[in-house]
Amino acid sequence: MSNSSVRQFFLTQPFDTFRLLAAKQDRDGQTLEAIRSLDLYRLQDRAANTLRLDPEHWYREIPPDTVLISYGVFDRQVVIYAAHSSGVERASVALSPPDVERLIVSFIQALEKRDDRSSHMAGTALYRVLIAPVANTVARARSIVVVLDPSMRQIPFSALMQAKGRYLIQDHVVAVVPSITSFLESLRTKRATSRAVLAVGNPLLNEGLKSLGSLSGAEAEVQEIAAMYPSRALLVRGDATKQRVVSALGYCDVAHFAVHAAVELNDVTPPHLLLCESGEDDGRLSASEVAELRLHEVRMVVLAGCRTAVATPRRRETRSLVDAFLTAGAGSVIGALWEIDDGITREMSVEIHRVFRSGETPAAALRAAQLLMIGSKTSARSPSQWAALQLYGSGL
Repeated sequence: MSNSSVRQFFLTQPFDTFRLLAAKQDRDGQTLEAIRSLDLYRLQDRAANTLRLDPEHWYREIPPDTVLISYGVFDRQVVIYAAHSSGVERASVALSPPDVERLIVSFIQALEKRDDRSSHMAGTALYRVLIAPVANTVARARSIVVVLDPSMRQIPFSALMQAKGRYLIQDHVVAVVPSITSFLESLRTKRATSRAVLAVGNPLLNEGLKSLGSLSGAEAEVQEIAAMYPSRALLVRGDATKQRVVSALGYCDVAHFAVHAAVELNDVTPPHLLLCESGEDDGRLSASEVAELRLHEVRMVVLAGCRTAVATPRRRETRSLVDAFLTAGAGSVIGALWEIDDGITREMSVEIHRVFRSGETPAAALRAAQLLMIGSKTSARSPSQWAALQLYGSGL
């Protein structure tokens, strides 16, 4: 595509233009320029003018033990960019976007059906495309930070199966970020050791939502989690109103939500957490409302409700509850890609906070919980259970 064609396309499809421009730059050997254009494509209308990528040296900010992997899904190939503190490596796989989509769908369907054999095979196929081409670089890193391409939002990267029959999470800490820009900005944000938690569980729902059922186990979950922190705001049942939750968020540096979530609604209604009614307030804390909060002091949010990481189709400004908390400034957000057993969610949640309170990072805490499940003798060892939780944000 010529430069004039790119400019013409920009007039009608401004954000997809960055992806097309990146494809051209990649073909021309302009690797760093292509990565920068892809970041603008991912940012879309999230204040793209805030992009802070030094054209030549941004990768030097990546921690020494970390590899940052981003993808360009172009017409005939997937390009993998593996950035580390010393530079950027490029690899590619000849595969069209429809072929990539088929691999992803096969993986997700196998996980949701709890078909471990099929999920292992599909996870191996995706690993060969997304990680294996830069495996030597990945092998030297403790942490893998994946920059999400829009086509890959549903992938639980922790469950990708390596050549030796080990999940990716068994050898690496794994985190997912919306863009390189957001990752670097998070690294520049100094966050204090977390001591104050907001723990919200089992809100009383109005009559129209009674069919969702009570989350009685969630009360015990948040009580156990709250007891781990020196300072706590514990909101359960009738106390878990939107007003109290929003107010407490301003004073806490960790938040845990064991509540029902409403997602995948339509292009008009944003995803929301279901809290207790209060007066004229219907108790729905929407993603749009969360995104407007100032949560830069919050180091970790755990959204233990089902499908809290699932995006609303074609809704750009706030696509999921996870996105909303990241937009509000939270450092790391753990969300669920699909529905999982309440008992397993509780066990993982408690382990996440236990390890986090011991001094580990949010990403390392989630990894510890996932490894605990993998090593168990129960159904929890299936990736259809533990892989649903994924960490978004820096993980630090």
